Amino acid sequence: MKNTFLKLTLLTGVAFVFTACPYISSVPISEANEPLNEAIFGKWVAASDAEYDHPTFYAISEKDANHYEVVENQHYDKKYNKVEYVMHSSTVGGKTFMNVQEAAGGDYHIHMVEIGTDGFTLWEMSDNIDEKFNSPAELKAFIEKYMSLSFFFTKDEKRYIKK
Repeated sequence: MKNTFLKLTLLTGVAFVFTACPYISSVPISEANEPLNEAIFGKWVAASDAEYDHPTFYAISEKDANHYEVVENQHYDKKYNKVEYVMHSSTVGGKTFMNVQEAAGGDYHIHMVEIGTDGFTLWEMSDNIDEKFNSPAELKAFIEKYMSLSFFFTKDEKRYIKK
């Protein structure tokens, strides 16, 4: 029994190490100064989860002229639990990136987004990037220089559709 537990713990640790995680930044790409894109307002679910009875979904609305309010709704134990985020966009090299931060503050998750007529697609910056940045200008310059390289984003893009 003890040997089985040890093997299971080791296997779980190895799986965790090889699981890709998104990059986390202490600074945003830019200050929040871009206008909101109303096409992203609404309730969204991952296309891969659309057939589930209780999928995780995101409600995106206007917080102010330059910030979105994002509420993640995860179904757990027969009810939806909510986590609130604040998000703003930054344009780098003609591409739109979202700077996502928990409403209580903290670090930023950085995603590139393409918004279409029937949904949007997100790409997360990869944790293969281990550089740390002291200013938004440094981060923006780094993204502009390297965003076309294969290591820059995680392999899984996430497609969202209106709920």
